[in-house]
Amino acid sequence: MYQPGRFERSAGGRGRIAHSFFVFDVRASTAENKELAELPQFYADMFGWEGMAKDVSNVYKSLREDEKRTTVVFCNNYGDAGTIEYYRKKYELPPVICSHNNYWYWWDLDMKITNIIIIGGNEEDHLSSLEEVKVAAIHKSKFAMPYENNLPIFICRGLKRSVMEAHNLTKHYD
Repeated sequence: MYQPGRFERSAGGRGRIAHSFFVFDVRASTAENKELAELPQFYADMFGWEGMAKDVSNVYKSLREDEKRTTVVFCNNYGDAGTIEYYRKKYELPPVICSHNNYWYWWDLDMKITNIIIIGGNEEDHLSSLEEVKVAAIHKSKFAMPYENNLPIFICRGLKRSVMEAHNLTKHYD
């Protein structure tokens, strides 16, 4: 059974799973027709989870205590959302909102939100919904899928839309 972080430990500079793919010359593949990393997508999707949670936690801990009470993490996919939810037991992390698949249904629409930590995306797009957007960190994970590597982590303030409007505009099932 896979345990987050278990195979991310170094074995000659590479995780044990990653190392075995290089030794046996297994070619990377994907079921989603996305750009590939050095590993097949099934394994690449398992790398970088704990590092992402640590990076988001560090951003969150940089906020003032009064800001933390009204801060959420916005994730654009259920994998990132699940990562943050899982590691909330280990790291100081805010509640998660996510627009992907069934996570969209789980938003607490009554929560007062003044600050949003956003994983990924770009500043220009975020500025269409928020007054202030700043890159606070960059998440890196060598063996993760390329779209999960070098992800900016933004601190955003000043919603230009209501939470309900943002909720309705962001849902997606891709």
